[in-house]
Amino acid sequence: MKKIIKGFLIGTNIGIIISIIYNYALNTLFYSPASMDIVEKYGSNNTMLLLFVLSGIIGVVSSLSSIIYKNEKRSLLASSLIHYLVVFITVSIVGIVLNWFEFNLISFLIFLLIFTAIYFIVWTIFYLISKKEIKKLNKEIKNI
Repeated sequence: MKKIIKGFLIGTNIGIIISIIYNYALNTLFYSPASMDIVEKYGSNNTMLLLFVLSGIIGVVSSLSSIIYKNEKRSLLASSLIHYLVVFITVSIVGIVLNWFEFNLISFLIFLLIFTAIYFIVWTIFYLISKKEIKKLNKEIKNI
């Protein structure tokens, strides 16, 4: 339960930060939680709630799907690909609901490239952190 709550909170924070960056990048006169098409469709308050809930769901899925890495019989590459697909499918569904990209091949490919780049950066950071922790633990074990 703790992992679900933590994942939800991380997801909502990231979602809000991304929406702020989105507004800043578009140089909007006022804050909009999502594209104007979505705001017009659902209303501003409902769009903010939708962004909050869907961002939280992405956070929960990302957090819970990390158990994929617990399977020691599977290679790191296989676990990473499965995790990537689970998170990608989740983010894609949210992207479709929130109209993050137009529903055509070019827009989807651009979305795929951006998602993959961000995923790779985050994966690399977590990999380096884990590698550092493993070195530290191995050093502590040798000193015993």
